[in-house]
Amino acid sequence: DTLSFNFEIERAGHSAEAACDAYDGLKLIEFRNYDLIICDIILPQISGLVFGTLLKQFSSKSIPLLLMSSAKEMQHIISQHDFGAIGFIQKPVKRHLLNNWLNLVEEMRGL
Repeated sequence: DTLSFNFEIERAGHSAEAACDAYDGLKLIEFRNYDLIICDIILPQISGLVFGTLLKQFSSKSIPLLLMSSAKEMQHIISQHDFGAIGFIQKPVKRHLLNNWLNLVEEMRGL
């Protein structure tokens, strides 16, 4: 049950926006408000782990970060906490797991 993130997020009643790469994502974050960032660990230019570090260091906004990857290595799952992430989701992403994370973030943010 793989999914298109934008479709599934919008289907759950939320809006979604995609960035071309990590640097584009950081620019978007600077000028827009988001309730959650979902970021792949494997990105062009810099990794999602570096993205999380940059987000934590340079953004004045507190936005939950959910990392995802198809990599099976447990190191990625364990190390995600060092990079400002609230959690990790394995690809291919199951619809019910994505919905669980969306609901959790709603509860955390009091939406």
